[in-house]
Amino acid sequence: MNLLRCLTASRFLFILAVFFGASALRAQTPTGEINGTVIDRTGGAVAGATVELTNQETKIADRAQTNSSGYFVFINVQPGQYTLSVAAAGFKTAQVPTFEIAVNQTMTQNMTLDVGAVNQTVEVTAEAPLLQASSSNLGTVISEQAVKELPLNGRNFTQLMILTPGANPVSTAQGSGISTTDAGITAIPGTSFFKPSLH
Repeated sequence: MNLLRCLTASRFLFILAVFFGASALRAQTPTGEINGTVIDRTGGAVAGATVELTNQETKIADRAQTNSSGYFVFINVQPGQYTLSVAAAGFKTAQVPTFEIAVNQTMTQNMTLDVGAVNQTVEVTAEAPLLQASSSNLGTVISEQAVKELPLNGRNFTQLMILTPGANPVSTAQGSGISTTDAGITAIPGTSFFKPSLH
């Protein structure tokens, strides 16, 4: 009986480890995602429209079809510069000019098609939304140029964490003079780890 309980507990712990491990892997994906809905001027969904996502650096295009609700999605999008176009029979082709996808970014780009010939193209220009509608995750990508040009003390990567909006260096020591950095060994001479408080 005790052996059966141990086996059941072990299975339960294994399932928990797999579940949380998979969640952690999803949260740290190096790719992005683009989704959206295609509608006409009356607000009706345009099903079967061809959505094309083109990488401007490699010129490789990926295609998707909208479903019955006009929804499309591109997953595992490599970071880079892209254009997006939508074509459907009886409608003008709509195209979004070059935009950038960063690591772990989810972008929503809804498109509205005008009636016309497919060989007519309408360029969609929209301001950046105030809210991120696709995900509740918050994050910041520090560009390669910033990493190269910022005066990091000893190339200490933890200093980059305080560049994230909502991050402030804090002291975790109670009643002592220790500052917002750890005085412990960091393997980088003359530097220490920053300890940020997020939001």
